[in-house]
Amino acid sequence: MLALRLQRESDSPPRKKTAVCTYDISEHGVRVAGLQEPLQVGEIVFLERGSSRAKYEVIWMGKPGTPLGGQAGMRLLVGQEPIWDIELAKLEEEYEPIILDESLIASQREAMFSSRQARAMVLGAHFQADGHLVQLSEHECTVLTDGEFPRNASVIVFVSGEGFDLRFRGRVRVYASQHLIVDLNDLRRGDRHLFDYLFTLGEKP
Repeated sequence: MLALRLQRESDSPPRKKTAVCTYDISEHGVRVAGLQEPLQVGEIVFLERGSSRAKYEVIWMGKPGTPLGGQAGMRLLVGQEPIWDIELAKLEEEYEPIILDESLIASQREAMFSSRQARAMVLGAHFQADGHLVQLSEHECTVLTDGEFPRNASVIVFVSGEGFDLRFRGRVRVYASQHLIVDLNDLRRGDRHLFDYLFTLGEKP
């Protein structure tokens, strides 16, 4: 995590600065945590780190009472320079194996989702597809998408919705009738509580 200072462009000068921190970052975006007051989607904010300062647009805001409460996703505005004084290559996301909780009954760890509940993006070495999460269990997921992937292809699955944003690594098992089934091997480090939260949102099959 990196310490930042945040100002809202809509505030009258001199703008108040609040301390926040990063959750994850990239060259063109950042997830910020530690927000004490909600931001509006589409709002422009200034983020500062050291002597660097840039404008970002808020693209999502975590809902209070969910695992993403107090967090927001932001996109660097065109023409602005990234504020990071470190090498992003050293901040490559870490993943950890998905370990089954043997204390839980298997049927309790499977859930179905509607298109309004969970968006999904699947990214491979030479392929990318968007869709929505249909089914999730401890070690597999099904995504409804028009994008076809070859069998056994290594992929990263991005799943997001109101109150969650998590990522998996896995391999394609099969693609048929617009349904892509992925065997999940690893979960982004720190996302386990979001993974568990996601099961509470879906419906049991």
